[in-house]
Amino acid sequence: MGKITEVKEEEFNDPESLGLPRNQQIKLIFIILMVFNSLPMMGLAAYIVIVVGTILTSALFFQFSFIFVGLIFTVPFFVGLSFLGLILSGFIIIGSSFVSHRTLERYTTWIDAVC
Repeated sequence: MGKITEVKEEEFNDPESLGLPRNQQIKLIFIILMVFNSLPMMGLAAYIVIVVGTILTSALFFQFSFIFVGLIFTVPFFVGLSFLGLILSGFIIIGSSFVSHRTLERYTTWIDAVC
């Protein structure tokens, strides 16, 4: 059986240790996902306004095909942006694990200010 040792709090707060703390990593993922998911939603809202405006101003039936073709191209784009946000946050967290806490201090205060 392994021996249980007492872990001191200083080991967790060591400024020379590497990487972001776990709670900072989770907050960073949420920030990046909020940015990557809010931009497509604004684009989708603008797209819907343009389509509805086009239909209301010129009530032509071929405009409905424009809606369906547009959705075929835009929905995968939005899903792709969400995955891109996940991948980017993963790369940032992996990259930050090679940097000391002292260097990341100003970024962690910014992350805390946003969340």
